[in-house]
Amino acid sequence: MSGRLVIGGREWPLTAALRAADLPGAAWAQAIGRAVETWFSEAATVELRTSGSTGRPRPVVHGKEAMRASAERTAEALGLGEGTVAGLVMPVEFVGGFMMLVRAIEGGWTLWASEPRVEVVAPEGTEFLALTPLQARASGAGIAGVGKVLLGGAAAGEGEWAGREVWESFGMTETVSHVALRRLRPGPAERAFRAVRGVTVEADGEGCLVVRAPHLFAGALVTRDVVEVEAPDRFVWKGRADDVINSGGLKVHPEEVEAAAAEVVQRPCRAFGEPHPELGQQVVLAVHGEGSPEEAEAIRAALVAILPRNRAPRRVEFRNLDQTPSGKWIRPRAQP
Repeated sequence: MSGRLVIGGREWPLTAALRAADLPGAAWAQAIGRAVETWFSEAATVELRTSGSTGRPRPVVHGKEAMRASAERTAEALGLGEGTVAGLVMPVEFVGGFMMLVRAIEGGWTLWASEPRVEVVAPEGTEFLALTPLQARASGAGIAGVGKVLLGGAAAGEGEWAGREVWESFGMTETVSHVALRRLRPGPAERAFRAVRGVTVEADGEGCLVVRAPHLFAGALVTRDVVEVEAPDRFVWKGRADDVINSGGLKVHPEEVEAAAAEVVQRPCRAFGEPHPELGQQVVLAVHGEGSPEEAEAIRAALVAILPRNRAPRRVEFRNLDQTPSGKWIRPRAQP
């Protein structure tokens, strides 16, 4: 069974015969068409761009066999069989969107697609949807009926998530989408990520995650993600080593602060360290947009009540946060 692509109520078979010229003229629809052409081309590889969240976006080349293997393991881990109805609401220029196409083509899914937006409204009967945490928070009731929601592209943090079943993924462009998953609902959220079939993990001398996935790449991939490894297929993610804030000798992961902030303010937030004469660095929370000093202090007070005092931000500021080309919010860097 071949997959099907649905845009604006019209359907096209996801086969080698599909051309970008067959699809609507909108730029996002044409990008989908070109991606399908790329997948069915004679080339053995696909070139994608990194998101830019850990540096300037750069090209990464993956073999199609590795991408097929990744798609197969996602379907296996989440129980997504032939005929699954899924949605594509991410740009296909990046791994998250491109892999949704691959899963639909290889798995024989029906894939509806719409222009990538922050707020998503999923058609009735949607069984699987991959979103960023920002999209999921903004969409609310629009995705409440989705069978399985997969969050990726940024740390999900805590909070209530819409969707009957919600999973957080761990991965990056270099790992051909995710290599581990943790369930957020139903029931209590799982603490640890579990690796998909064929993936093993360990920590290096700095406590950073090392991934081995022979079906995806040769050798070991050493990341800058600080983890607590519980077993060869299970780990707890702490944050990025490069972003750690050293405040008075205490190492604070900004992702921990951001997870707490998501319960207090419904806007993008990023925590970072700035120089402090006594502590070395102090924790600062930047909230996207404009606000008053009174609002900033109210947010800070709320976070002091949630977080251990030595991890709570000593200052909250409002500013316009920048985004990467793939839509991720960029962490500010304090001037030394």
